Amino acid sequence: MPRSPADRRQISDALREMLAGHFPGSLLTFQVPIEDLNEGADRPSSIDSEGPSRTEGMSPPAPRQPTHADDFAAINWYGEIFTFTARQRAVVAGLWQAREEGTHFLSGTTLLKLAESNSRRVRDIFRDHPAWARLIVLGNTCGGGLGTYRLADGPLSASAGKAGVA
Repeated sequence: MPRSPADRRQISDALREMLAGHFPGSLLTFQVPIEDLNEGADRPSSIDSEGPSRTEGMSPPAPRQPTHADDFAAINWYGEIFTFTARQRAVVAGLWQAREEGTHFLSGTTLLKLAESNSRRVRDIFRDHPAWARLIVLGNTCGGGLGTYRLADGPLSASAGKAGVA
């Protein structure tokens, strides 16, 4: 079913609001591709924000501090965007709170309870997720006890992770 101009404007406004939350203080505008749901459409269309669009392939500036959606469905970690499932959100929210409170580390048992997971290991909740061992790191690799986890410090490097995947 084709989208009306009013529907497209509503989608555009919602996307603009979401992106503004992830990139606070940015004066840049975005061109956000969306799937054209018209029957027979063979390529995506786009909705332009007001003003000139960004050059394709450029990244928005990294925020000075990490930001997150209210429900932790997405976070912007110094310019790198991660999205999460419901169980993953619970783990990330718990680790975020520990970080803000200055304790930083939470046990795997606590994280599994927060996620209401029957898994025996936190890593099972994040199987094949790019945040694992890059954003969510083993505590014993950075000053915490065995069986603890924390959020990484600062911006992530592309080569971070893979070491310590317990």
